[in-house]
Amino acid sequence: MWSVPIAWVTVTGVERRLMSSNNRDLVAENSSVSFVLQENQDILITNVGSVTGQGDLAMRADEARNTFDVDGSGVTIGVLSDSFNTLGGANDDIASGDLPGVGNPLGNTTPVNVLEELSFAASDEGRAMIQLIHDVAPGADFIFHTGVFLEQADFADAVTELAEAGADIIVDDILYLREPMFQDGVIAQAVDEVVADGVAYFAAAGSTGRGSYESAFNPSGQFEATSGGEFHDFQSGAVVDTFQSISVLEGQTIRISFQWDSPFFSVSGGSGSPNDLDIFLYDSTGTNILASSTDSNVGGDPVEVFSFTNDGSFGTNQFNLAITKSEGPNPELMKYVLFGGVTIDEFDTNSSTVYGHANAAGAEAVGVALYEETPEFGVVPPNLQSFSSAGPTPILFETDGTRTFELRQKPEIIAPHGTNNTFFGNDTDGDGLPNFFGTSAGAPHAAGVAALMLDAVPDATPAEIYQALESTALDMDDPFTPGFDSGFDNGSGFGFIQADLAIAELLGSGEVRNGGFENGDFNSWKAIGNASIQTAEFEVTPTEGDFQALITTALGIVNDTEIEAFLGLNLGEIDLISNGDATEGSALQKQVVVEAGDILSFDFNLLTNETVSGIDSGTFNDFAFVSVIPNTNLESSSNNFQIADISSNLVVSPTRFELETGYDTFTYEFTEAGTYKVGIGIVDAGDGAFESGLLMDDFKVVSQDDEILLPTDMMTVSS
Repeated sequence: MWSVPIAWVTVTGVERRLMSSNNRDLVAENSSVSFVLQENQDILITNVGSVTGQGDLAMRADEARNTFDVDGSGVTIGVLSDSFNTLGGANDDIASGDLPGVGNPLGNTTPVNVLEELSFAASDEGRAMIQLIHDVAPGADFIFHTGVFLEQADFADAVTELAEAGADIIVDDILYLREPMFQDGVIAQAVDEVVADGVAYFAAAGSTGRGSYESAFNPSGQFEATSGGEFHDFQSGAVVDTFQSISVLEGQTIRISFQWDSPFFSVSGGSGSPNDLDIFLYDSTGTNILASSTDSNVGGDPVEVFSFTNDGSFGTNQFNLAITKSEGPNPELMKYVLFGGVTIDEFDTNSSTVYGHANAAGAEAVGVALYEETPEFGVVPPNLQSFSSAGPTPILFETDGTRTFELRQKPEIIAPHGTNNTFFGNDTDGDGLPNFFGTSAGAPHAAGVAALMLDAVPDATPAEIYQALESTALDMDDPFTPGFDSGFDNGSGFGFIQADLAIAELLGSGEVRNGGFENGDFNSWKAIGNASIQTAEFEVTPTEGDFQALITTALGIVNDTEIEAFLGLNLGEIDLISNGDATEGSALQKQVVVEAGDILSFDFNLLTNETVSGIDSGTFNDFAFVSVIPNTNLESSSNNFQIADISSNLVVSPTRFELETGYDTFTYEFTEAGTYKVGIGIVDAGDGAFESGLLMDDFKVVSQDDEILLPTDMMTVSS
């Protein structure tokens, strides 16, 4: 969704989808879009279409969930769009499993937390966006806040409110046309602030392709009769031409945001814009002014916005744009961006259209490729959608108004669109389900993948998430430029999202996050049962740093079948690791990405209150174990190892446990590169009467080429 300060869009259904997607081919198919003009308010423009499973397949998110055992659990996603449930369909979506909430048949019962809903009926595009994310990350929780406001400051406040409410990721599909092009406005600043606090932000790049003109102001020596402003010369040569021909499809409404290189008073304060420019739309003869924006800009914001509808009464689709300067210095750069069913017929500079908070340094701007034109559907490399907005728009002013120059790589990534959902859009692929088009569909797909990434690595920073997405993206071509654009380009960014590769990159081959528990918590781990972080005050000194993990078999914690399901083991498999029927216990799990020959090692210390006598040694035998499970794409088999039990060499323990082994080291050599789930558990065997525990520290993966000094009594195995 995008917002334009001039009118309030009242369209719904296909009209809304075709108009707001800014796909000129789609717009051309429809002529019944209607608007209610209201001065000083904002048009909402959506980059929309439909949502469901194909995007999940296209991004390989299904492979990511299976390979890394992630579903977005523990991650909260904030969504900003027009509305969530003003049409009243949310309960049906919950009942069908397409939305989380009480009554969801798949167990995803946490309802969407709606902080603020739109006060009047709208398209519920936010609900469609959440459906898309839910397909990719069904375990994630959601917060919704309407993004429809009269003021940009209200949207900025909503961004902050989502972060304060617990959002780990925020995604939006909104643009206010008066957001600064050449300076970070209040929304962009809010985005940067929440990202600095650890919230990843995904913004729809926009669906305006290269529908932009930019130039220095070229004085023509000719003046507009009503305002007295001097016309800009588009020709800038020996022959003066003060008109630029454009085509507006009959029945279509266009919107234009026109800005120039002066600081915004609303951003910087101070003296504001030193110059005053205006923009006009003339008829095909260049005689009559049909629409214009002529605000007095000196001391204010350097922006003019207007809209125009070709109602068919003009007898032509041809019109003329004109730009004038009434006061102040000539801008070195001025730019307009077009929205709606319009083409530039002459003097087209095919310039960038990503601006506003999607151009913020902290935001990840998302463009789109049609899901049917991606590798998982037989097209390699994916094809960039022609209307997907391009970058870069330069930042020319700091927030205090001082001059600068910065080009940001935008958009960064490409995600799928045109996918299914339950209600939003029209069925364009003939499968009976409506399709969600535009970058409004791409951004939530990307946010869903980010949720899977945070599930795998909960302490990942926004910068790490962005880098992993970008470095593993499938390279694409910018069709606007000649030849294949290798690497980053201004149309397709770094390329098309590959969810499984992004998670693998984030995990990092040989890199283990929080392996010594030095975060003071289980961040980047999964835990089940009785798990805690201990220090030397536990009466055992950690082998690395200040912290160590403790898991125990405290009575009534978690039964063995729950531990098996948690670790991905078969039913009854723990019983086969040692002698005796495992009853209950606790476990930790971590994903690792390794190369062949890498060595896993960690230190462990078995603690127990259970003693062994000749009569019960075969019955009561608490034990600790390790499980190593490769992902489904590897030939390696799963392995389970007992690492200690109450028959091990035990000494008196200074802890609350009676006996301990003292710290030993376990190592495991991987013979095949790939991703593995490593589980470490402690279980009661035969009874639950006596508690045992396992201390663990310094979990790491090292290259075979790196020297690793291990005690002589270490336990070493290979796959």
